[in-house]
Amino acid sequence: KTKFNLCIIQVKYLIIKNISGMIGIEKYVLPTTSKQDALSVMQELDSKFLPVVQNEVFNGIIEMDKLSTSLLMDISKTLNIGE
Repeated sequence: KTKFNLCIIQVKYLIIKNISGMIGIEKYVLPTTSKQDALSVMQELDSKFLPVVQNEVFNGIIEMDKLSTSLLMDISKTLNIGE
């Protein structure tokens, strides 16, 4: 890439980064990140979702509601609740 192209990419990144609610590329989770750690990052950022990135490739997002539900299901299975 030329210096001009890199400059355009940096400007686009700065514009996108300043959009309200946008999470920067430095705040993401890996597919192997624990549920507890992901929830901690979400709470720190006051966000209901986080991007999931692996090998510098965007894989999707993880949502707080679904993550919390999954964590509660794990706990209930461990405690044998509902059997």
